Amino acid sequence: ERRTIVAFDEMQAVSDINIDEERITFTRGELKVGSSEGTADGYVDFEDGFHFNFKTPGLDFDDVKSLANLKYEGSIALDGMTEGDGGAAILDTKIKSDSFYFEDYFLGKTEVNARYEKGFLKLSNFAGAVDELKYTGNILLHLSDPADIQGHVEMPELDLKNLALVFNRKTTLPFQISGRGT
Repeated sequence: ERRTIVAFDEMQAVSDINIDEERITFTRGELKVGSSEGTADGYVDFEDGFHFNFKTPGLDFDDVKSLANLKYEGSIALDGMTEGDGGAAILDTKIKSDSFYFEDYFLGKTEVNARYEKGFLKLSNFAGAVDELKYTGNILLHLSDPADIQGHVEMPELDLKNLALVFNRKTTLPFQISGRGT
């Protein structure tokens, strides 16, 4: 089954292009997706596939129609690459955000390495903060139907009021919570 990894309503690219018998090479190009801007360079090799590097200080998810059919909200800085051929592709990138939601969970300020390959999205070495709540960990999502999520998350200090912010779109408690722990 073929899946769409990423889709945009509108994308513009400006780059110098070199075409020969073996490949098309794109030198540092300027990209625009909606109001988000970034740079990219890379090539398409007619026999071996493609490789592109990309970077943006801010990709606003309002400009993204779909990314692995998951729900995102906020703006992220990206620095990564994608490569593959007609049959498969890999996406590997470092992500940073000051305010980010993933599947309606508020992750606050976040840094993570993300790698998509063969139906798996691996979120590794992530570190984040929601107010005073700090967390680290790794998550592996198998993007199948139904999806499978495995992970390990550590919170060295826990403040329940901040934990409530993480889940505020998923559930509302009928009472206020407070408390701290390690």
